[in-house]
Amino acid sequence: MIDRVLLLAGPPFGLALFRGVEARLRALAPGLAVECDAVPCAEHPPFAPEAAGALVFAHGLAIPAALRSGAAALILSNGPISRLDPVTRSLAALGPALSACLFPAIALRWLRSSAGLRRAVANPYAMDHDTVAALCGPPIASAEGRRHVAAYLRWLPSAVPGPVAECPTWALWGDEDGLYPTSEADVFDAQGEGGRVAWLPGGRFVHPEELPWAVADAILARARALGVRGAGGAPATGVSRSGWGSPSSSELARGKSVDKDV
Repeated sequence: MIDRVLLLAGPPFGLALFRGVEARLRALAPGLAVECDAVPCAEHPPFAPEAAGALVFAHGLAIPAALRSGAAALILSNGPISRLDPVTRSLAALGPALSACLFPAIALRWLRSSAGLRRAVANPYAMDHDTVAALCGPPIASAEGRRHVAAYLRWLPSAVPGPVAECPTWALWGDEDGLYPTSEADVFDAQGEGGRVAWLPGGRFVHPEELPWAVADAILARARALGVRGAGGAPATGVSRSGWGSPSSSELARGKSVDKDV
């Protein structure tokens, strides 16, 4: 039996990326065991935490590690399936200079600029000094953390495309992401029988921060369909061929996730 949900973030984000998602999951399903973690968890592969028995929601650059984590089930979200984004690939190619770029004074300034995370959200002003520091500061706050992140970024070009997951796997994809557009979700869907992608309308790369209710609702619907311990309730109604709940557009406006067939 799947006994917990593991929310897994990847660079440049730490655990705070899922603060809203975790809070909503705990409110909706108090009996559900919810854990948050971030890769890299070490300086060497496989970089991911122990995920046996878990439904893992992997966002962004956490996907390559999640595919090798031994998860019981996976939900992949807006990250590398067939290719790395140009920014990450450029960073990985910096060699020794990469470590210097990860110092908080440099990295956080860039991340909150118009060339950084402001392009990855619907509301650029949301990526202010305090928000970026909370979301991205902890992984690079220590020398050890910076070594781990640098090692992980250097590993990524060899890890993408990654292996096809051996466990049940779905994707939840923001459909307005410039870094990892819908074509990446289509590549994932083509690896199976199709119909495994649910869309977050208007979702950009940082959608767990901007749309936490929609992300949490979709994860909970999948957890209930899988019979995850403590998820409670019944599988979402109105299930399409992807197996995700399909509320109306008016429900989306009130904070519900929407499924769209590919």
